[in-house]
Amino acid sequence: IVLYHEDIGLLNRTARVFVTLDHLGLGEQTFVLSGGLPAWLEGGHETNDVLADFSPGAIEVSELKEIFITATELDQLRWSDKRVLIDARSDEEYYGTPGNNEDPVVGGHIEGAYSLSYLKITSDDSPYLFRSDNELVELFRNAEMDPGKVTLIYCNSGIKGSLNYLAARHLG
Repeated sequence: IVLYHEDIGLLNRTARVFVTLDHLGLGEQTFVLSGGLPAWLEGGHETNDVLADFSPGAIEVSELKEIFITATELDQLRWSDKRVLIDARSDEEYYGTPGNNEDPVVGGHIEGAYSLSYLKITSDDSPYLFRSDNELVELFRNAEMDPGKVTLIYCNSGIKGSLNYLAARHLG
Protein backbone atom coordinates (compact mmCIF):
# COMPACT_ATOMS: atom_id res chain seq x y z
CA ILE A 1 0.00 0.00 0.00
CA VAL A 2 1.49 3.35 -1.01
CA LEU A 3 0.01 6.55 0.38
CA TYR A 4 0.74 10.05 -0.85
CA HIS A 5 -0.61 13.56 -0.45
CA GLU A 6 -1.35 16.03 -3.22
CA ASP A 7 -0.52 19.15 -1.22
CA ILE A 8 0.86 20.10 2.19
CA GLY A 9 -2.63 20.52 3.62
CA LEU A 10 -3.22 16.78 3.22
CA LEU A 11 0.04 15.49 4.73
CA ASN A 12 -1.41 15.14 8.25
CA ARG A 13 -4.43 13.29 6.90
CA THR A 14 -2.18 10.95 4.93
CA ALA A 15 -0.32 10.25 8.18
CA ARG A 16 -3.66 9.54 9.87
CA VAL A 17 -4.49 6.96 7.20
CA PHE A 18 -1.12 5.34 7.92
CA VAL A 19 -1.89 5.24 11.66
CA THR A 20 -5.25 3.60 10.93
CA LEU A 21 -3.66 0.99 8.65
CA ASP A 22 -0.95 0.35 11.25
CA HIS A 23 -3.66 -0.17 13.89
CA LEU A 24 -5.26 -2.73 11.57
CA GLY A 25 -1.96 -4.60 11.35
CA LEU A 26 -1.09 -3.37 7.86
CA GLY A 27 1.69 -0.93 8.81
CA GLU A 28 4.47 -3.22 7.60
CA GLN A 29 2.79 -3.35 4.17
CA THR A 30 2.20 0.41 3.99
CA PHE A 31 4.56 3.08 2.73
CA VAL A 32 4.19 6.86 2.50
CA LEU A 33 5.71 8.48 -0.59
CA SER A 34 8.22 10.99 0.76
CA GLY A 35 7.15 14.44 -0.35
CA GLY A 36 3.94 13.14 -1.88
CA LEU A 37 2.82 14.16 -5.35
CA PRO A 38 4.71 17.50 -5.26
CA ALA A 39 8.07 15.73 -4.82
CA TRP A 40 7.11 13.12 -7.43
CA LEU A 41 6.44 15.86 -9.98
CA GLU A 42 9.52 17.89 -8.99
CA GLY A 43 11.59 14.75 -9.55
CA GLY A 44 10.45 14.68 -13.17
CA HIS A 45 8.24 11.61 -12.77
CA GLU A 46 5.20 11.37 -14.96
CA THR A 47 1.53 11.01 -14.16
CA ASN A 48 -1.36 10.08 -16.43
CA ASP A 49 -5.13 10.06 -16.40
CA VAL A 50 -5.60 6.44 -17.44
CA LEU A 51 -7.68 4.45 -14.99
CA ALA A 52 -5.77 1.31 -14.05
CA ASP A 53 -7.47 -2.05 -14.43
CA PHE A 54 -7.67 -3.38 -10.88
CA SER A 55 -8.84 -6.71 -9.61
CA PRO A 56 -10.02 -7.22 -6.03
CA GLY A 57 -7.21 -7.70 -3.55
CA ALA A 58 -6.98 -10.07 -0.62
CA ILE A 59 -5.83 -7.89 2.25
CA GLU A 60 -6.47 -9.53 5.59
CA VAL A 61 -6.52 -7.58 8.79
CA SER A 62 -4.45 -9.28 11.44
CA GLU A 63 -4.87 -8.80 15.16
CA LEU A 64 -5.37 -5.12 15.93
CA LYS A 65 -2.20 -3.35 17.00
CA GLU A 66 -2.80 -1.58 20.29
CA ILE A 67 -1.84 2.02 19.52
CA PHE A 68 -4.74 3.92 21.09
CA ILE A 69 -5.41 4.45 24.79
CA THR A 70 -8.17 6.09 26.82
CA ALA A 71 -7.85 9.32 28.81
CA THR A 72 -8.00 7.27 32.02
CA GLU A 73 -5.13 5.07 30.84
CA LEU A 74 -3.14 8.15 29.82
CA ASP A 75 -3.66 9.71 33.24
CA GLN A 76 -2.35 6.54 34.89
CA LEU A 77 0.62 6.04 32.54
CA ARG A 78 1.96 9.55 32.02
CA TRP A 79 4.14 9.67 35.15
CA SER A 80 5.92 6.36 34.56
CA ASP A 81 9.67 6.60 33.99
CA LYS A 82 9.19 3.99 31.24
CA ARG A 83 6.99 6.35 29.21
CA VAL A 84 7.21 9.80 27.69
CA LEU A 85 4.22 11.98 26.82
CA ILE A 86 4.47 14.19 23.73
CA ASP A 87 2.10 17.02 22.80
CA ALA A 88 2.11 17.28 18.99
CA ARG A 89 0.19 20.55 18.79
CA SER A 90 1.68 23.93 17.87
CA ASP A 91 3.76 25.87 20.40
CA GLU A 92 0.86 28.32 20.83
CA GLU A 93 -1.50 25.49 21.72
CA TYR A 94 1.06 23.84 24.03
CA TYR A 95 1.86 26.98 26.01
CA GLY A 96 -1.61 28.49 25.82
CA THR A 97 -2.63 32.09 25.34
CA PRO A 98 -2.37 34.30 28.43
CA GLY A 99 -5.73 35.43 29.69
CA ASN A 100 -7.10 38.31 31.71
CA ASN A 101 -9.93 38.83 34.21
CA GLU A 102 -12.57 38.56 31.50
CA ASP A 103 -11.00 35.76 29.44
CA PRO A 104 -9.16 32.91 31.16
CA VAL A 105 -6.07 31.21 29.76
CA VAL A 106 -6.82 29.41 26.50
CA GLY A 107 -4.91 26.24 25.72
CA GLY A 108 -2.09 24.69 27.64
CA HIS A 109 -0.91 21.10 27.84
CA ILE A 110 -1.35 17.98 29.92
CA GLU A 111 0.97 18.16 32.90
CA GLY A 112 4.11 16.12 32.30
CA ALA A 113 3.95 16.40 28.50
CA TYR A 114 6.88 17.53 26.38
CA SER A 115 6.31 19.61 23.27
CA LEU A 116 7.16 18.39 19.78
CA SER A 117 4.99 20.32 17.38
CA TYR A 118 3.90 18.55 14.23
CA LEU A 119 5.01 21.72 12.41
CA LYS A 120 8.65 20.87 13.18
CA ILE A 121 8.52 17.43 11.53
CA THR A 122 8.69 18.77 7.98
CA SER A 123 11.50 20.66 6.26
CA ASP A 124 11.65 24.45 6.40
CA ASP A 125 12.65 24.55 2.72
CA SER A 126 10.02 22.11 1.45
CA PRO A 127 7.17 21.74 3.96
CA TYR A 128 5.81 18.68 2.16
CA LEU A 129 9.08 16.78 2.83
CA PHE A 130 10.10 15.29 6.15
CA ARG A 131 13.26 16.54 7.80
CA SER A 132 16.30 14.28 7.49
CA ASP A 133 16.47 11.26 9.77
CA ASN A 134 19.26 12.92 11.79
CA GLU A 135 17.17 16.06 12.29
CA LEU A 136 14.14 13.99 13.32
CA VAL A 137 16.21 11.97 15.81
CA GLU A 138 17.45 15.23 17.34
CA LEU A 139 13.91 16.65 17.57
CA PHE A 140 12.66 13.49 19.24
CA ARG A 141 15.65 13.38 21.58
CA ASN A 142 14.99 16.99 22.62
CA ALA A 143 11.42 15.96 23.46
CA GLU A 144 12.81 13.21 25.72
CA MET A 145 11.78 10.40 23.36
CA ASP A 146 13.83 7.27 23.91
CA PRO A 147 13.66 3.95 22.02
CA GLY A 148 13.68 2.24 25.42
CA LYS A 149 10.49 3.99 26.50
CA VAL A 150 6.90 3.84 25.31
CA THR A 151 5.96 7.14 23.71
CA LEU A 152 2.43 8.50 24.11
CA ILE A 153 1.52 11.18 21.55
CA TYR A 154 -1.54 13.39 21.71
CA CYS A 155 -3.12 16.43 20.05
CA ASN A 156 -6.65 17.79 19.66
CA SER A 157 -8.06 15.26 17.22
CA GLY A 158 -5.37 12.72 16.32
CA ILE A 159 -4.47 14.34 13.01
CA LYS A 160 -1.43 16.36 14.15
CA GLY A 161 -0.19 13.56 16.38
CA SER A 162 -0.38 11.18 13.42
CA LEU A 163 2.44 13.03 11.68
CA ASN A 164 4.66 12.61 14.75
CA TYR A 165 3.66 8.95 14.95
CA LEU A 166 4.52 8.36 11.31
CA ALA A 167 7.93 10.03 11.67
CA ALA A 168 8.71 8.13 14.90
CA ARG A 169 7.56 4.85 13.35
CA HIS A 170 9.79 5.56 10.34
CA LEU A 171 12.77 5.91 12.67
CA GLY A 172 11.89 2.70 14.48
